[in-house]
Amino acid sequence: MFNDLKYALRLIFKSPGFSGLLLLVMTFGLAISLYIFSFVHALAFKALPFEGGDKIVLLGKEIDGQRFGSSLIDVDVVDIVEQSQSFAESGLIGSYRANVAIDDKTYAHFASSVEPDVFKITNIAPFLGRTFTDQDAVAGAPLVAMISYELWQRYYADGKQALGSLIAVNSEQAKIVGVMAKGYSFPGYTQLWLPIKRELLIRGDDEWWYQTAVAKLKTGISMAAANDDVSKLMKSIAQKFPKTSYGINAYVETFQKEYIGQELMAGMWALIFCALFLLLLTILNVSALLLSKSVEYSRETAMRRALGAPKLRLVMQMTWPSLLLTLVAGGLALLIVTWALQLTNVYFASFDYAGAPYWLDFTLAPFNLYITASVIISVVLLSGVLPGIKASGARFNELLRKSGPGATNYYVVLLSRHLLKVEVGVSAFILTIALLLLVNIQYSSKTDEQYLSDNLYTSMLYLPLKKFDSQSKRSRYIDDLKSKLLALPAVDKVAFSSTLPGTNAWVSRVHARDQTLSGGPIYANSAFIDEDMLTMTNIPLLAGRHFNTGDDQNQPLVAIISQTLADTLWPNEDVIGKTIVLEDFEESPKALIVGLVADIRHGVSFGNLSKLGGVYVPIKQYNYSYYQFALSFQGNADDLLASIEQQMFAVDPEVPQFYSMNYRALLAVYSSSIEFSSRLFTLLGAISLLLAGAGIYGVTVNSVNQKQRDIAIRRSIGASNGQVVKLFLRTTMWDQFIALLVGGIAGTLFCYWKLATFITSPSDMLLNLLGVFVVLFMVIVFAVFTALWKVLKLTPSAHLRAD
Repeated sequence: MFNDLKYALRLIFKSPGFSGLLLLVMTFGLAISLYIFSFVHALAFKALPFEGGDKIVLLGKEIDGQRFGSSLIDVDVVDIVEQSQSFAESGLIGSYRANVAIDDKTYAHFASSVEPDVFKITNIAPFLGRTFTDQDAVAGAPLVAMISYELWQRYYADGKQALGSLIAVNSEQAKIVGVMAKGYSFPGYTQLWLPIKRELLIRGDDEWWYQTAVAKLKTGISMAAANDDVSKLMKSIAQKFPKTSYGINAYVETFQKEYIGQELMAGMWALIFCALFLLLLTILNVSALLLSKSVEYSRETAMRRALGAPKLRLVMQMTWPSLLLTLVAGGLALLIVTWALQLTNVYFASFDYAGAPYWLDFTLAPFNLYITASVIISVVLLSGVLPGIKASGARFNELLRKSGPGATNYYVVLLSRHLLKVEVGVSAFILTIALLLLVNIQYSSKTDEQYLSDNLYTSMLYLPLKKFDSQSKRSRYIDDLKSKLLALPAVDKVAFSSTLPGTNAWVSRVHARDQTLSGGPIYANSAFIDEDMLTMTNIPLLAGRHFNTGDDQNQPLVAIISQTLADTLWPNEDVIGKTIVLEDFEESPKALIVGLVADIRHGVSFGNLSKLGGVYVPIKQYNYSYYQFALSFQGNADDLLASIEQQMFAVDPEVPQFYSMNYRALLAVYSSSIEFSSRLFTLLGAISLLLAGAGIYGVTVNSVNQKQRDIAIRRSIGASNGQVVKLFLRTTMWDQFIALLVGGIAGTLFCYWKLATFITSPSDMLLNLLGVFVVLFMVIVFAVFTALWKVLKLTPSAHLRAD
């Protein structure tokens, strides 16, 4: 065996360029495939880190097939969890930002209102104290709270007693009864837990909240069955209570897929699909390259067989080079994947302003070891074992009759050409998707630029309803803070809104005053804005006027709508002076339209919600608890942040700011997910190009070896080098044209069917297809020219002597 290993190493180092190319192709082809499998598994399919974590689901709202996440009204959630036959355990939850006052200092922290049974679902014991009891959730019971281990370390690690101490949560006193285990932040990013008192949630009450429920499915209940169950219940509720629930459906989904979102989940499936194709591409390409090398040594193997060498040893001699090269490539691929996943954990820690969710841990999935082993075995069988068996078989005399550089087996060349067609088709498929996502990123960046100007800073605040229990109080706070911020020397302009352009908005139902609802509800992105928001963010006014300081509670309700909503409600009509009904606003008010603006994107650019129209009402006429504000300033951002904190403390020390950042950074949060996916697809495309180029090079080299005499004769009778290149280029292009066309069209159709929300316009698909043709044509030209380079450097006579 030792001699066979030495022989294999000699063969490997005899062709360092070939060996290096093969290692490069297999290492990176395998590495990116394994990385994507581990990445998607951790992001979407890995069970939550609790007992029965694969059965824990979240209840969400769906409208016309579009999922809106955990935003059902509380009484609908109560009815569903009480009537559902799919849940073994369940509990209501509502997550939000809370103002938490500890030791006369107020901080903004993620909080969740939960029912006591929620902690039974995860079955994690607290680090200190206890979880909530049924008595804590009774109406009239003293308010209690639980804090995270991280908050306990931050505020109580110096020896102060946490259990039993009082903190102010949204201006209400709460006693701490427990500290949760280290790292526990269920259901999301929670740092503070408060009990939900279900008996206070009464249908018919004018005040209701958007909430959801977490549940653990019963044994034997599939996700499809649970979805069918809650969907039927929600449709029954919508029929009974159309005022609040008309057109709304419900669904359950795992936390992981809910975190990713409906649109991006389609992208995850596309990644898996392309990674599988790339893995197949890698196997075929490496096998074809090694097969061509094995054929070079098949005559030597047949000669040894004729001299009486054992068949098994000959097979092993032809197998060892393939085995050694693939083992090294497989090991390098696993090392690269492990390193890349570690970097991904670091990246996702800063991926969102809230950080990565607690369940997200990118590690090498165990099944990747089986995939690596399967790839190595497949390549070794195709390129070592099978050729070795053939060369040492009973028909070895047939191989001995062949000699010379043109002796490459015809069937091997034919097989390589067919494998190459598959490679080119797969490359075209992957590149089509990658280019489409790149176009989307450019479109998103271009869209965001309209909102941006230099030195635009944003922040958020929350006004607790316990303290700011009327619109007049909230309006007074906004006016006071705005005047103090404008008094800062570095600040030029200030604007307030419930949501800034480019960020997520509240989706509500609207209709024209005289419009019937027979055609189904119409939804719009809705926001409360002040008189300066649209001008500060460069939104063009198309007709009518902007809001002014006179649009307050003492005046009739007015609204500005976007062009898309205007075209939906009143196509080809002047909308100024029309009346719009805001169904989901308190008491479903009617608003007079005073302005028409260009469409404003809300949320991610590829999401369906970003394509909805928008309706905007004055913040002094209609407002709520959460606000974003933007400042145009000069100078240093850190100094500005400190000045904002001082002014906010002066207005009300119990209202802190949070999510404070440059506007450009805020918008980047909403595009970071698609940008990361686009990078993965681009890397897939680049490696598929490398594989296709290597395959084309290998097939062309084999073809040149077969036709060396023909090439020399053509050149000796006057054919130029350019004519020889054109001959091979024409042959190669003709062979690959159908594969390229099929792969490109298949990728385009896949994008249309599965990634429709990523497509900016139908023309983009055609441009992508053309781009794929151009890129692959350039790769083919480069590979063919490189394969012919050595041959064309020889003179025809030298070429004939070599043959």
